[in-house]
Amino acid sequence: MIRSNPRNLIIEKWQDDRIFAEQQIAGINPYAVKRVTSKPCPRKWILVGNNCYKLFFANPYSNFQEARAICKAYSSNLAILSNSIEAAKVNEEFRSATDDDDVSVYVDGADGMWSDGSLVKDATNQPNKFKKCLTARMTPSGIKFTYSYCLYSVRRIASLCQKSANYDGVKISALKPFLNPSFNWRKAFESKLKSTLLTHSNKLLDAIQDGRVFVVEFPELRGIRSSPDTDEVHNDGRTMHPLASPIAFFVSNPDINGGEFLPVAIQTNSTRNSPVYTPADGDDWKIAKILVQSAALATTEILEHLLHSHFLNDPICASYKRNIPPQHPLGQLLRQHCLGTLSTSKVAEDILLPAKGKVDKIFTVGFQGQLDILNNGFNAWSYKMNDPNYRLKKAGVLDKKMLPFYPFRDDGLEVYKFIGEFVRDYVYLYYKSDADVVQDLEIQGWANELALGAFGTANSGKGKIRDFPKSFTTRAQLIDTLQKFIWSSSCHHAAANFPVIDYATFVPNMPGKFYDVKNVTGFDLRRFPTKRQSSRQVEVTFNLGLLHYDSLLDYAKKLKDSKATALVTKYKIRIEILQIKLEARNNANVAKGHLSYNYLHPANIPNSIST
Repeated sequence: MIRSNPRNLIIEKWQDDRIFAEQQIAGINPYAVKRVTSKPCPRKWILVGNNCYKLFFANPYSNFQEARAICKAYSSNLAILSNSIEAAKVNEEFRSATDDDDVSVYVDGADGMWSDGSLVKDATNQPNKFKKCLTARMTPSGIKFTYSYCLYSVRRIASLCQKSANYDGVKISALKPFLNPSFNWRKAFESKLKSTLLTHSNKLLDAIQDGRVFVVEFPELRGIRSSPDTDEVHNDGRTMHPLASPIAFFVSNPDINGGEFLPVAIQTNSTRNSPVYTPADGDDWKIAKILVQSAALATTEILEHLLHSHFLNDPICASYKRNIPPQHPLGQLLRQHCLGTLSTSKVAEDILLPAKGKVDKIFTVGFQGQLDILNNGFNAWSYKMNDPNYRLKKAGVLDKKMLPFYPFRDDGLEVYKFIGEFVRDYVYLYYKSDADVVQDLEIQGWANELALGAFGTANSGKGKIRDFPKSFTTRAQLIDTLQKFIWSSSCHHAAANFPVIDYATFVPNMPGKFYDVKNVTGFDLRRFPTKRQSSRQVEVTFNLGLLHYDSLLDYAKKLKDSKATALVTKYKIRIEILQIKLEARNNANVAKGHLSYNYLHPANIPNSIST
């Protein structure tokens, strides 16, 4: 049983493999895990266009509700065949499977309308109160649509299910150039694939296609510079272990222990001759896990925390002060979500980033590596990445059936949706139409100054924010922009910052550096940072993770307009209800033996980047 206090648990069981694995999905880096992919469709599904299709036959899937239920069980929906070109291709693919037995299949278009909003065309009859569920027959002359009874069980009716083809995650072909070809990967994976569900296969290639194989890798550390060890003492026999970019693989057994997530193997660096270790390899396995943890700490704090949270929100907060008056409705809102951001980032620049600063001293990457990570990360960054839906989809980890325990995803998407609803209502208070948005010169100046590629004034585009709107043309666009910003300044920062106090203050679990020591082999505590080095890491991580200045949407009384005060008060009550829901889910996860995760509970999310 994994108890609810991660910090105490880490001290007691920091070498436990399951705890190591769950730190990748409930620890300091919210986006660490990515699905490994091979083909765009699951096993036994057929790719047509950009969708995957599968037929399910016979009882008990013989009425509309049961047909829809079986599709839902496979994370899919009844087929939407509104695209005539794709429908023709579906007809060709499945005609041989249905034509001989004169089989009809339930599809999506009930009541004359496909769920994508388009009308059902060319049906042989019209829906009525008795026959309103759409079926399709595959014939040599094309698909024939007919409205049939929804609740009348017809023996020879099947269901045609559809899901979007998956092109997200990390393709196995993209990983192969980095992987050691001499290692028996299949054996290692299949020793951990233990699902008992009939719909799952425990063969490696099948499990990849099903979405049960995951990777944690650190491309940010490939090919970058590293600085000399600032704490090196000549002739003491201790040499800083070289900078590495390890690759760690995991599998999911969704039906075991409430969603079992297990480590499989770790390759210690991203070169084909790097050794690979498994849980059977004793000290070498322990060292491999330490290399992953060390890489995770460095990349999370430099990339997800400093760059994605602090430095990429600094221009937004600086520019709003230059363009939007304090009494402006958005000036009132942005003030709450920029509070302390610029001053906190200035402290970080002065203390953490210089040569011989805290980052240089704590992390193997050092001063030079930190600069490479920041520069490369900025060049790869887009404002789209402030949407957790976008990043989680790109990582291929939205499927809750294949990865049941992923609390950042589950809590984060609910909070992000809540923020969107709040921002929508706030914008609607003051902008009654898109024309009102277009005519607001203050927010137009803000956008023009921030967006990469904007032009027209001496300050245009100075924020260099890729994919930030160059101007606002609709209320929806303004809502989307503010939703992303509030998420980044509050939630993303909370998820990347506050877990360090639980996972990185106990240095053996997540050391900034690791050492090779003369006459010391294998796993040995003498290879960890010294007392002085450890104290430095503990000091920084406690300073980062200890202070919660305020909590999300607690600022109703600070707003000047009574309408805004009333709206924020209403949403503060709603967020307290969401807090109760997330607490209950966390308690249920802990009861199943999972790590506790409360970093995105609204009470623990500050409004701005204040630490």
